[in-house]
This record gives sequence, structure tokens and C-alpha cells, in this order.
Amino acid sequence: MRIAVVGTSNSIGTGGYVSGMQESGKVHSIENFSLGHSTSVVLPMIKKKIDFSSFDFCIFDFVVNEEVQLKNILEISLINDLLVDFISGMENTRCIPVILIMPSHLGLGEMKPARAFYTDFARRHGVPFFDFYIHLENLAHYSKLSVKSLFRDPDHLDRWAASAFGFKLAEILASRLSKHVEKIFSEKDGMLFDYMDFSSLQLGTPTITRESSVLKVELQILRGKQTIQVPIQKGSQIIGIALNLGNTNALITLTSGSSRARYDFGDRYLLADDERPVFVVRPIVPFTLDETLQIGIQPPTKGGDRPPILEIGGLTIRRSIGKQNELSTNDKDIDLALAISDADVRFAAMLGNRLSNVRIALQREMTENAKQESN
Repeated sequence: MRIAVVGTSNSIGTGGYVSGMQESGKVHSIENFSLGHSTSVVLPMIKKKIDFSSFDFCIFDFVVNEEVQLKNILEISLINDLLVDFISGMENTRCIPVILIMPSHLGLGEMKPARAFYTDFARRHGVPFFDFYIHLENLAHYSKLSVKSLFRDPDHLDRWAASAFGFKLAEILASRLSKHVEKIFSEKDGMLFDYMDFSSLQLGTPTITRESSVLKVELQILRGKQTIQVPIQKGSQIIGIALNLGNTNALITLTSGSSRARYDFGDRYLLADDERPVFVVRPIVPFTLDETLQIGIQPPTKGGDRPPILEIGGLTIRRSIGKQNELSTNDKDIDLALAISDADVRFAAMLGNRLSNVRIALQREMTENAKQESN
């Protein structure tokens, strides 16, 4: 079984649900296209990189970040269009999309908009989905913990819990490999999207290549009063900006015709060591374009004494309405969380309790060793 993962920070790093899938023995390979701190506006960029014919399943994980962004920038209709556009690339391949609904503190106790949308999208299109919220209360009960104690921070499940669910998800998906699912793509009017990669353009600005464990990207560098002039299709809209937050300390200005907008992504991820990128594709309120676009920078509202700088990789663009192939399937057995039994949840809780006991024992041993050394 070959799996592509397209998500955010819950899909990156060791010990999470992806690690659980890898440890299940059911997965031949996992290719991870995820970007931390991002949302579905990253999909047009990923669509240019991914070969769907190489995978049996493609997992989406955006709910946690989009619960936050839906409160101020993103709209449900835009997320829907981005998903439809991305999934259209799976036509004539065996690849099946799988929607993963990861939990967060924000979503506890009620059905928040992003979770409700992704559940509805899955049911409308016949797409399998796995809702982690479904088993949280039982897992907490059997673990003798509060539900919030299952998290290592407000946006991420503790690694043992995420890994346990990932292990079961891999087993469930493997059991579906032999299942015949008829994918039907119907041509409809819809929004078309593109990712404008600045590394493919001759923009006349200095560039730098940043590399991390999950990506390698070429970025344009703006300092002081430098600007970038970008030729662009009139009537298009910018909906996302790809940049390195680790070395961006500026108000970003967009000017096109008589329209002008400014964006400040803050200094939360600004690093003293600018070698490690924090590359993201951040959503913005749609900015409608004339025939040219000028990108510039101004001093940020925060950022201390560091001079303004921007490292930018490209733009997510929404084009005009065109023909789009929209997926539907004949699959009725799509709620994957129903395949997890009460015994599965009890077993995960037992493993979590054992791990907790090991941690406590190690902490005690370290404390005792420290006391002995001090004496």
C-alpha cells in the first residue's frame, strides 16, 4: 500500500499518526507533502509536485488550522473549490482521497465549521473519512485522563494517541485495497487554481535556497525598498502567499492597478538563526489583480531592530471560472472511525498508560541521579 500525505504539522515529525501507519506493517511507502502552519491554499502548489498514479490513497489533514482561519480569512466555499480542483487530478488513477479530521482543543465539545464541512464534503462525494474526535472520550476514560490531557499542546494529540489511531487507520485502509470503488468524474463549472512559483520566473531579485527535512525551496529575497514586478492574468485573485516566516520581518505590500493591500504575518516564527526555514503558504483575503503586480515591503509593526526582509516563494492564484471534473463514488462505507472497536480503544489506552509509567520512572531516576551528583 502506497500513501501520499498532504497536511500540516500533525502530519509531520516522529511519533504521530504517520509514524503509527509506518509501524503497522501494512504500508509499503509514505510520501509526505505536508507543510506546517498551512491550509488548503497549499493544494495548487502540491498538485504540481504529486503524481497520483503512484499512490493508492491520498490523505488530507487541514481541519485543525482551518478551524482557526475560518474565523477571519478562509471561507467554506473556497476550501470546497480547492479540494475539488486538487482531487480532479486523481482521475484515471487508482488513488482514492481520504479525509483525516484531527482534533484540537478548539473543537472539543461541539461541531466546529471546518469539521462539519469536511464531514459533509466526504458524504457528498463518497470519500472515506476518519474523524479522530469520535473515540476521544472513550480513550480518555480508559486512560483515566481528561480529554485535554490526551494532547501535548492545544493543536496536537499526544504522540502515543495519534500513533495508535494511525496504526489502526493503516489497517483499515489496507483492508480496502481489494474493494472496488467506482470513481465518477463529472464535468462542471468551477473555479480554477494555480500556483505561481517565482523560481520559474526571471524576476531580477536575489535568491536563496532553503532546505529542511521535508522540503527544498528557492526563495526571492526583498530588502529595504526593493520590489518585484510580476506579470499576471487580469481578473485573477491572489488567495495565498508562500514565504519563509523564519526570515521574514516585514509588512508585505501588494499593488495592482489602483488596488493596494498590506499583510503582516507577525514575528512569532522569526528566528535568530535564519538557516532553518519555516516555509508556509498563508491564506489572505482574496486580492483581485490587474495586468501587473508589484510586491514590496515596509517595516513591520513588530520585529525589533531587525531591518525589513521578505523571503517569498510564490503565490496561490484563483483563476476565472472554467470546466472542472468533480468526483463522486459509489462507496457507502466511508466513515472509517466506525471500524475501530471498543477493544481497540482499550488497547490503545493500555499502551498509553504503560508509556506514562515508563516516563514517570525515567523522570524519577533522572531526579535521583541529579541529587546524587549534587551531593
